[in-house]
Amino acid sequence: MAVKPFSPDEARNSSLSSIPDEIIEAVNELLSTKYRGRGSCTIKQDDIMNLALSKLEMSRPAVTRQEIFNKGWMDFEPLFEKAGWKVKYDKPGYNEDYAAYFEFSRKGD
Repeated sequence: MAVKPFSPDEARNSSLSSIPDEIIEAVNELLSTKYRGRGSCTIKQDDIMNLALSKLEMSRPAVTRQEIFNKGWMDFEPLFEKAGWKVKYDKPGYNEDYAAYFEFSRKGD
């Protein structure tokens, strides 16, 4: 057999490598303005999405919010966790009303 099935780790790494640089750039840019070196910072999902869309406009002008979600491009937490962050995602549940957000803190804090 020339083609072998992915292991769970290979499947996960493959999906992570498909996240466009513009998504990571957007998160990095927002982290640079919000994180102060200790504790944690919160970044709204919509802020990441809006900045990423403006960055993607140059290389992929037809990309939509829905496409970003469908392709799993907002599932970037493992990439930042490998870089030393602890990342927590929270979104409103049933009967809750607040903006979805990511909380970033340094691992070990």
